[in-house]
Amino acid sequence: MRVCCARAWPLADGQKSVFALMVVCDDEYMKRIYTASNLPDAHIVRDLLGQAGIPAHIFNANAIGALGDLPMSAAYPQVWITQLHQAQHALAVIAHYQRQETNTTNKLCAACSETNPGEFEICWNCNAALSKAMLLDKT
Repeated sequence: MRVCCARAWPLADGQKSVFALMVVCDDEYMKRIYTASNLPDAHIVRDLLGQAGIPAHIFNANAIGALGDLPMSAAYPQVWITQLHQAQHALAVIAHYQRQETNTTNKLCAACSETNPGEFEICWNCNAALSKAMLLDKT
């Protein structure tokens, strides 16, 4: 049987949220590190944390369907970590993700001459690496 309890306390001034929340499940502490606006965003953050060696879990993955019965803040997907000592590193990974700008320049594949969006690293048409691709103006 899995037993969970939660404890909330106010954060220092200047923090993004008003309360920090920590959950204890079977003697394993967890901390909410990110609240996403949608489920794909939560999966991206969880995967980025996983690539950085920080185990993370998504809570409220399907709670958006209960919006109206639940408050909006309780229905958004949340990313939680289990390694509390990695919280600062996790916040740095998330901050880096949020600072990234979308590349709006198209790339021309050197192998097949197909136009690809600037975010692509591999040509959608021939699967060639776009590292040597010619940059084009967005049209």
